[in-house]
Amino acid sequence: MRAETPELLIASGFCGGTTDELHPGDLVIADDASDLSRKARAILPGAVVGKIHSADRIVDPAVDRYEIGREHGAIAIDMETKTITRLCADRSIPVLALRVISDSPAAPFPAPPNVLFDMEAQRTKFTALVAYLARDPASAVRLAQFSQQITRAKTKLADALCAVIHAL
Repeated sequence: MRAETPELLIASGFCGGTTDELHPGDLVIADDASDLSRKARAILPGAVVGKIHSADRIVDPAVDRYEIGREHGAIAIDMETKTITRLCADRSIPVLALRVISDSPAAPFPAPPNVLFDMEAQRTKFTALVAYLARDPASAVRLAQFSQQITRAKTKLADALCAVIHAL
């Protein structure tokens, strides 16, 4: 088998905001001085540019997000960007980190993160979610709204990726 090195890598996905100024669906380009980042900024003029802090867990509640934003100078939080950019740098692969805000302190998760997503299983445990909804039936409305917001965010990210790929 022949090992190949990609010409570039676009790391895309969701991230959470660290300020009330970012809203679900806002595009975020990781702040760096690479040619890819500069090109993406020109292609996506509405995107917010700033530092994305990579955490080892889903960060909640809002007070923790504000603190990470202040402490690390980050506008957003995810769990992957740091590792991806480090691995690409080690291999001299240009990388663009393009994320979309899924939630923020002003638009929080509709339920505790451990109810929404089991990190170990890498999926939602529906028994835990149903139990939570049974204890807090009003959260079903917030969950439905969150689902719609995620659908809009996915569409915006997909459109942005298509624009970037087409222009590169």
